[in-house]
Amino acid sequence: MPRPPTHKTNEAKLQAVREKNQRHYAKDRILKRRRELRVEKTKPSREIRQFEKAVARALKSRDDEDESDTELSETDESSDDENDTPSDLPGCLLALKGIKDEMLSLTDD
Repeated sequence: MPRPPTHKTNEAKLQAVREKNQRHYAKDRILKRRRELRVEKTKPSREIRQFEKAVARALKSRDDEDESDTELSETDESSDDENDTPSDLPGCLLALKGIKDEMLSLTDD
């Protein structure tokens, strides 16, 4: 035996379908957002790892240049900040800012 219709008119049926879809997509948005946030916390993405590797390479080349400069000048005033590799976001951003400033000074000349 078929189930009796809940909604008697076509407008009532359309309204019920719209409400059902809205609930479905609202729930879907909430679950999607939770999945995205959970993934970001558990493991770094490929782009972040590539960015960290690029920063490390840039800092190594910069350290090599600094070592050759200090060998030539033979000064005892070496900055500890330049020799430390950044392990956190503010350190990386500071290193990138220094590299950017150096590049801008080279291009302005």
